[in-house]
Amino acid sequence: MPDPLQILPAEIILRCIEFTPLSGVAALSSTTKAWHSFLETAHQDAIYSQQAHQLYNKHPRSDREVTQLSRDYRVFGEAKQDRSFVQYFRGVESWKDFCKRLALLQRNWNSNRPVVRESIVQVGYDPVWRFKPDFKRRFIVSTSQAGGVCVTDMDNGRMLWRLRREDVRMCAHLEYDQDSGTACWDRFGNAVEVWKADEVERGTFHRVAILNHNCETRGFQLSRFNDKETLCIVSSEGKGFVWDLSVHPPQQRKVLDIENEAVGHLDQGEGTVMYSMGPRGYHVCSKTTGEIMGKLEPKDCPNIFHIAHPPPQSHTTMGAANHGPTARVCPPEHPRKDRLRPLKLYNGAHPVPRSPLAIENDEWGSGIISGNYMAGVSRAGRIFICTDFLGALADPARFRETTAILQTEGDGSTFELGGWLSIKNGRAIFEIIDSIYIFTMPDFGKIPETGEAQRPIWATPISSAPQLAVPVSFMGIYDDCIMHTYTTLGFRSLRPRRGSNGDHAPNERSRAFPTKAIRILSLAPNLARPGKELSYLEGMEVHDNSPRSSVTNQAPRNTPATRGLAQQAGILQLMALLTGNEGDDDEEEDEEEEEIDEDTRERLEMEIEEDERREWEEYAAFEQEEEMRERQELADMMGLNDDEGDMEMLRSDEEGENAAPRAPYAPSLDDDDDDWEDEDAMIG
Repeated sequence: MPDPLQILPAEIILRCIEFTPLSGVAALSSTTKAWHSFLETAHQDAIYSQQAHQLYNKHPRSDREVTQLSRDYRVFGEAKQDRSFVQYFRGVESWKDFCKRLALLQRNWNSNRPVVRESIVQVGYDPVWRFKPDFKRRFIVSTSQAGGVCVTDMDNGRMLWRLRREDVRMCAHLEYDQDSGTACWDRFGNAVEVWKADEVERGTFHRVAILNHNCETRGFQLSRFNDKETLCIVSSEGKGFVWDLSVHPPQQRKVLDIENEAVGHLDQGEGTVMYSMGPRGYHVCSKTTGEIMGKLEPKDCPNIFHIAHPPPQSHTTMGAANHGPTARVCPPEHPRKDRLRPLKLYNGAHPVPRSPLAIENDEWGSGIISGNYMAGVSRAGRIFICTDFLGALADPARFRETTAILQTEGDGSTFELGGWLSIKNGRAIFEIIDSIYIFTMPDFGKIPETGEAQRPIWATPISSAPQLAVPVSFMGIYDDCIMHTYTTLGFRSLRPRRGSNGDHAPNERSRAFPTKAIRILSLAPNLARPGKELSYLEGMEVHDNSPRSSVTNQAPRNTPATRGLAQQAGILQLMALLTGNEGDDDEEEDEEEEEIDEDTRERLEMEIEEDERREWEEYAAFEQEEEMRERQELADMMGLNDDEGDMEMLRSDEEGENAAPRAPYAPSLDDDDDDWEDEDAMIG
């Protein structure tokens, strides 16, 4: 067979290569010197530019973000188009280098056990409620359960700016647009505040408007389409509001008439807005005309699948879960392959569902639109997915072909916040009981496949220990990472106490308290290690490829001695951290002064005995009911009553006696009289 290089024009060969995968181009380049010269020298930019566009647009991307690559690869790595936590595309040298980075990132996302690095961000001393990352300006905006707004540096965890508790309501919802730096949060009185990031002083905001409404508002959502910011607000009294935030002052463009009793969750596409109506599914309206475009009722979906829940967390002590004021956030550290546990998808209904709700009576909460994709979550732990959103609205036959229900072991315990989920780049993320699931969506117009053709599904815990687990209040999936609220132990930083004469008393021990921090799971390959971008520390993870089945893998009700001892040790250690140890001060000071470098710590962790690993596996095999019982026992020991509930956080006993009454949350950096406040932990 003659060589195509000898008989075909270069234009024809380049056109054929457009349909060749990147692996085929690499193989062809290694065949002969002539082909290597043709591909890697004469036409490298043309070939790899086309390959980069195919890789980048393989999955329908959110129409809220950049959907087309620039002609210049260097532009995509600039701050204005950055959507990467680790600045993954900064310093790209060529279209070939750009393709390599995309291929490595995609390989990790498609792996059964991806290499994941982790960062934990403790924002002040209050539990985080909502947060939004700004990859362009490199900070995170967050609200808290105790009130207030904080802006935290994404790289070093330092506080850049804040509003006090008295200025922003408790548990305020937050929306944010990275391109313009527009932030929105709600206030009492059915109003939404609109703030803008200061482009001169990084991290600061100023208020530009207050949007008032004459009816009860339940939720709002901000998106950008074609350089136009649109804020959609929903009322339970049969009204929907569409605001244009691209002009100053903001203008109300449309008031929509919708059905009453909307539950407060909504999302929008370029010309559509979708409202969650609880048991009535999802209603979709036009943002321009106000007319209803259709209804998506999951109870009519004929395609049913189920996912077995993973075993409980295997943490037996709290030692590895302690986090204080963050010293460094980016780059994340400690690559591991066990942070995301693989799950299996099966055909048919779940054999033993936890929730008694039938699908006809199920209540649907949060729903998200992303390009062609749509997903929603229910009280009973059902996930509704659609791979042709507009087609399913217009044609009942298309609805049956492109929708599916994923049944899980959800019992409704985490649904009071309405359920949370996110979709990006063909992946959906949602919360079920004590875990977050990451589900890889099927292609456009398809339904999921099981068996060997199954796409990756993972689970990761929502807390550093089962005893601390509370529902997630925000989660998001981005180009190279997953972010979510994470319940763990926080620490109040050390600070000398002020004596009555103005002198400083000796330092006292820091105190631990349960709090909700921000957990960042980065799947970006480590480009600082050429040839080992996806390497990790072998021997650290404990693999368990057999997910817990409600039928075949019932755990015995009697707790073995190993688990009882481990649980007792974990409770004792947690109580010691929360209350402070009373012991020999000199001995404690010596222990605090001893430091272990990172290499030594990793070596010690790798030397864990095999019998200890076996105990971890035995501990992980038991049912969730046992974990719930033990968590309740711990809550009783910590003095939490039934009225406070799982979402209640401990308040420090170190606040001043004359402090103003406030909700029983962890102490805040906003307290000027707080003796534990670390002045170096914030700027301004």
